[in-house]
Amino acid sequence: MTEISVDGRLIGVKDDHPAVLDARDELFEDLRSKPGLTAAEHDVAGDGGGKGAVTELIVGLSGAGSLAAFVQLVRLWLGRDRRRSLTVSITEEATGKVIRIEGEHISIESLTEALRAANGNAGVELAEGARGDS
Repeated sequence: MTEISVDGRLIGVKDDHPAVLDARDELFEDLRSKPGLTAAEHDVAGDGGGKGAVTELIVGLSGAGSLAAFVQLVRLWLGRDRRRSLTVSITEEATGKVIRIEGEHISIESLTEALRAANGNAGVELAEGARGDS
C-alpha cells in the first residue's frame, strides 16, 4: 500500500481560519468516502489534538483503482474554490524517495506519474473527465 501525505490550504488565508479548517474537513470526508482509499489524520504537534491542532492527512492507496479515485478527487476538490491549494507528498515504496507536488493548479498528469512511480508503476486508468489540469 502506498501512503501519501495531503495538506489542503486556501491561498492568502491563515491555516487556523475556519474556512481552511472546513476545506480540510471536506477533503478528509471526500477521501474517506472513496472505496479503496484509507484516510486518517495524524497529530503533527504531538499535543493530543483539540481545536486548532496541527494535523497531517495520510491517505493509503491500495491499487490502480484507488490511485485513479485519488487523482479524480484531487481534481474535484481543487476545482471547488480558486483559492484552494494542495501539497501532496508521496514516498516511493522501493527507494524511500519523497516526491512533493504542490500548488493550486496541480497537473493531473504530474500527480498520476508521481503516484505510478511511488506505487511501482502500477497502471492508473483515468476516466476521460479526469484528464487535464485542474
